[in-house]
Amino acid sequence: MKSLRTLALVVFIFGFPVALFEAYRFLPKTAGTVPSLSYAETVTILLAALTIVLGVLALFVAGLAIWGYQSIKAEAIGAAERSADKAVDTALMQAVSKNLNDGKINRAIRKEISHMVRREELHAALRYSAAFATEEDEATQKKPDVESSIGKEYPGGD
Repeated sequence: MKSLRTLALVVFIFGFPVALFEAYRFLPKTAGTVPSLSYAETVTILLAALTIVLGVLALFVAGLAIWGYQSIKAEAIGAAERSADKAVDTALMQAVSKNLNDGKINRAIRKEISHMVRREELHAALRYSAAFATEEDEATQKKPDVESSIGKEYPGGD
């Protein structure tokens, strides 16, 4: 099947320029005499047409190569990510199961929780002492004399 496609492509590449040339020869003649082409001129035209067809084919193949490279690259990245995820999951599960059996994880969790509780107690104590200090400062401030402030507010009143 592949060889038939290749054969069809080769026939098209060589046959298309010849068909164009023959179609041009059979077009209605214009007034006057039409010069005939020699074999050297015919071969030159055919080779030029073949060069153009091969150039277009090369551009098409280049486009496919770029597209193929990008899809291969994307697939390789996806495969690498899946493989790395699987390896990390496997290693993590082995490490967790080993450390669970040893009790290291439980000790580490307890230690972290105790640190968190101590930090929270420290922060709570600092907040309480800061609040207590502001209440003391407010209590020690001199309160204005009520009678003297009333006289200042209403200077004309008796």
